[in-house]
Amino acid sequence: MHTGGLPCGFYQKEEFGSHGKNYGWGIGACVLKEPHEGLAKMLSTGTFGHGDAWGTQAWIDPKKEAIYVLMVQRANFPNSDASPVREAFQNAAAKALWK
Repeated sequence: MHTGGLPCGFYQKEEFGSHGKNYGWGIGACVLKEPHEGLAKMLSTGTFGHGDAWGTQAWIDPKKEAIYVLMVQRANFPNSDASPVREAFQNAAAKALWK
C-alpha cells in the first residue's frame, strides 16, 4: 500500500461509517486493512478492488478465494462503495458461498 496510515477510501464521512482508517490505496486499487461492520464484515484483510462512479464494484478476497463483481449503472448512489445495493449483493454472495 502506498498510502500508509492515511485514512483513505470513500468512507471518510460519518454517514458512511467513517471507516477510512480501514483502507489503503495501492496503484489503482483500494485495499482493506481491517474488516468493519457493514459491507466489509464478510471480507478478509487484504481484500482489494475498486468501485466505479456509476455503481459497478469489483473486489477480490484472496484469503477466501472469492471475487465479487457487481455490474450496475446508476448515477444516484451518494457513495457507490458504501451503497445498500453493494452491501445486499455481498451479503447474499457470502451466504451462498459459505453455507
